[in-house]
This record gives sequence, C-alpha cells and structure tokens, in this order.
Amino acid sequence: MSKLAFHSLATPRSSFAPILGQMSSAVSSAALAAGLVFGGTLLGASPAWAGSCTAGPNSVCSGAATGGDTTQTISGSPVTVTTTSGFGISTAAGNAISAYSPNGTTVTDNFGSNISGNQRGIYARNYGTGATSVTSTGTATGTKFIGIEALNLLSSGTSLTVSANNTTGGSLGILALNRGTGATTVTSTGTATGTINRGIDARSYSGGTGLTVMTNNSTGGQTGIYAMNYGSGALSVTSTGTAT
Repeated sequence: MSKLAFHSLATPRSSFAPILGQMSSAVSSAALAAGLVFGGTLLGASPAWAGSCTAGPNSVCSGAATGGDTTQTISGSPVTVTTTSGFGISTAAGNAISAYSPNGTTVTDNFGSNISGNQRGIYARNYGTGATSVTSTGTATGTKFIGIEALNLLSSGTSLTVSANNTTGGSLGILALNRGTGATTVTSTGTATGTINRGIDARSYSGGTGLTVMTNNSTGGQTGIYAMNYGSGALSVTSTGTAT
C-alpha cells in the first residue's frame, strides 16, 4: 500500500515542529555562529584520518573508510565540500560529514561514495544567506537518525536542493527543510528508507517558491513520502517506483 502525505498551506500550523526537536526558526544567525562547536572541536578543524576531509571553505574528502573514522566537520562562508574517487567514511559516533555556513552550503559526491554516520550520513546546514545543495551518488546512511539532512534555517536563505541515490536513516532517509525564499527540490534515484518515520520528508515554508519531489523507491515506517508546502508556487510529487 502506498503511503504518501502531501500538503500545501499558505500559513504554517502552530503545532507543526521540525523532527528531532533540533531546528528552530527563532534561533538567530549570531547565536548559531557562536554555537558552532562540534564535539568540543572548532569548525574546520577536522583531523587527518583515512576517510577524512580537508579544512574549509573549499574542502576535499579523500581516503577509504577505516575503523577509526570520525565526524568530518567543515565550515566556511560559503562552504563547499567535494569528494575524490575511492572516498568513504563510516563513523561509530556523530555524523559522517557535517557542513555549516552563514552564506551557502554545498556538499557534492560524484564518485558513488559510501558515507555512513552513527547519527547522520550528510548534515548540511545554512544559517544565513545563500543556497543549500547536497549531491550524493552513492549511499548515505544515518544509523540512528537521517541519511541526508539539508537545511536552510533562516528566511535570508534561498534555494535548497538534494540529489541522492540511496539513503537510509533510523528515522528518515532524507530531510529537506527550507525556510528561505527560493525553490526546494528533492530528487532520489535509488531508494530512500526511513525505518521509523519517513523515506523522504520535504518542507518548504512561507517564503518558498515551490516544492518538487521526484523519487524512485521510498519506504518509511509511517510514510514513504511526506511533502509540505507552506509557501507560494506549486507542490509537485512524482514517484516512478514504490512508496510504502
């Protein structure tokens, strides 16, 4: 049985809150910038292990996954993260890749990498102006939470784009949340799996200019695809495979 939920509303409901309780539109960019310390390490100070990324703002991730992989945390203004052939990462704690910026966040893997984190595979957060973009051509896994989480947290942001192959999360396969003023697009060419909640959760808020979801297979404990458009523009959902 297909499990889909599509909503297009002009005004957000007061009871609607982001999943996992970690995102708030009331958080200022200054507060976010002041609080961007991950695991006691300042952003951009990722150590050099196999399956690691150089410091931002133009970070390159290389090396095969090993038993000692740790969260790679990258920042910049804007920040761009790319991978090389043979890259892989698997962390026993935290996220695999965490990218933050107050002026645009881009994470791109064009080499079919296996990116696996205990909490999230790829976590891309923009807490200011500019766009957020995530491309994953391999597999992104968040064992406990989310395979790919992409966020435009403030109204000063613009578009948000996620293009993924296979994603798996303990809660969600893909979470795309845009509070900016541009369009939101989620494309999943493989399978998006959210064991407890949703395969794909895509949301565009009041400043958005349209929400488009294009998927192959999506599977969730509650819903295969959840798409919510609070802004202007059209809500479009296309599934060429199964939604369960």
